[in-house]
Amino acid sequence: VDFWIDGATRDPNNDRVFVTAGGTRVTLNPPSADEASIRTTITITRPWDGAWQIGPSDEQITIHAPWVQTRWRDSLRVYSSYMGGQIRDWPAAPAFHSSAAWPGFAYTPTIAAYDQASGSGIGLTAFSARLRQIEPIAWTDGNGVVGLFVRITPRLDRGESDTVALELRRFASGMPDEFFASYRKRFLLPWAKKLGIDEASCDASGVWVHDGWPGLVGANGLTSYQPGNLIRIAEMCRARGAGGLVIWSTGERTAPGAMYENDHREYPWFAEYAEASKIFDGRFGCLIAPQAIMRPNAPREYIPGVDDAPTNLRAGAARRAVTQLRDDLRAAGVRFAYWDAAQNPADQHGRWWVEPFDWLGLMMEWREAGITVFPETSSDVAVFASGATLFYPANPPLGDMRIPRIVTPRGRIFLMSPMENDAWRDDALRRGFVPFIWRENFLR
Repeated sequence: VDFWIDGATRDPNNDRVFVTAGGTRVTLNPPSADEASIRTTITITRPWDGAWQIGPSDEQITIHAPWVQTRWRDSLRVYSSYMGGQIRDWPAAPAFHSSAAWPGFAYTPTIAAYDQASGSGIGLTAFSARLRQIEPIAWTDGNGVVGLFVRITPRLDRGESDTVALELRRFASGMPDEFFASYRKRFLLPWAKKLGIDEASCDASGVWVHDGWPGLVGANGLTSYQPGNLIRIAEMCRARGAGGLVIWSTGERTAPGAMYENDHREYPWFAEYAEASKIFDGRFGCLIAPQAIMRPNAPREYIPGVDDAPTNLRAGAARRAVTQLRDDLRAAGVRFAYWDAAQNPADQHGRWWVEPFDWLGLMMEWREAGITVFPETSSDVAVFASGATLFYPANPPLGDMRIPRIVTPRGRIFLMSPMENDAWRDDALRRGFVPFIWRENFLR
C-alpha cells in the first residue's frame, strides 16, 4: 500500500525516485501508516543537468493515493473543495471529479469520498507549505473503486527543490466534517504557527452593496460626476439596511488591456470616501488591483518611480506605490478592499505573477493597517491571513460550501452572482455568508 507517481519513469538505481518527461526528479519518501492513515512526503527537484528551459517549469506532476474498494450504493458521494465545498454524486459509471486548483478556486488542497448514510469515508490532503499549485481529483469506476490523486504544478527553477506532504486518512463516521476539522488541526494551524500568522477575523454581516463606474459617475465617465453622488448612494443604501458598501474603481483612464489604476486620489469622488465610511460605521471599501503595477502596459504616470517590469509587489518602487495606496485609503476611511482577480499568486497558466508569501504578506500588512483585504474566489490560507474572500460567480442554487465554517471559522465569505435574487440572498444569509449585491438591484 503506497502512493505512486503517474507518467514518470522509475530510477533504476533507486525505486523511490521517479523522473518525469521534463527531467524533474520526484522522490517518494517511505510512507508511515497506522489504523487511520497513510502518510508520506515527496521531494520534487528540478536538476541543472539537461534543463534547457529558462525560468520556472510549467510541468505538472500527478501523484496517486492507494485506491480504495467498497461496495457501490447510491449513498456514495465525492466531496470537492471547489468554492467552499461541493457534494457530487458517485455515479454508476466511470467519472472524474475535480476541485480546480488550490490556493484559489479549490478552498483546501483536499478531496474526499464517503458514504453519506453512514458518514464513513476517506480524505486525501496534499499540502505545500510554499503554496505550490495543487489540484485535488477523484476518479470513480462506477462500481465501488475510488482513486484519489493530485496534480501539482511546483513551478521550480533549475536547481530548486521543494517538499509536499501527503496524507490519506480514513474516518469511521462524521464525514466530511471530521475530515476538514482534521485538516485544520493537522495542516493549516501548524503551517500558520510556524510562519507566525495569526488567524484573522472579519465583522462583516448582513447584505453588502457594490457600485461603481458607470453607475457612480454616469454614462459620460469621470467628467460627468456630480459632487455628493457617493454620499447620496451611501445614505440610500444605509437607509434600506445595507451592512456595507464597496465602490468599484474605473478602468476609464488605464491603457488598453491594463486592469485598474491604483491612484484613487485621481477620482473626483475620493474626497467623499471618509463621509461614506462614517455612514456605514467603517464598513466601507473599494476595489484594488495592485498586481496591475506588475503589467508592462500599466499606466506609468499613475505609478511614479515604478520600473516597466517590477517583479515583486513588496520591494522597491512597487512596494512604495502599494504602500502609498494603502495609506491613502486608510486615511480616507476605507476599511475593506476587494482585491480583484487575486484568488492566488498565479495566473491561469500556473505562472506566478507575485511570490506566494508576497501575496499573503500584502494582505497581512493591510490587515495590520486596519484594512481587510478580501481577494476574489480565494482559499483557506488567504482567509486565515486576511479574514475574508469573495466567491464569484456563486450562482444559485448555492452548493454545500461547508468547508469555510469548519476550516476558517473566524473569516467571512462574501458571495456575488450575476443571477442574484431574493431566494439566493436569503439562503446566503441563513448560512452565515455575506451576499454582495449590485446597488440598483438592492434598492429595487
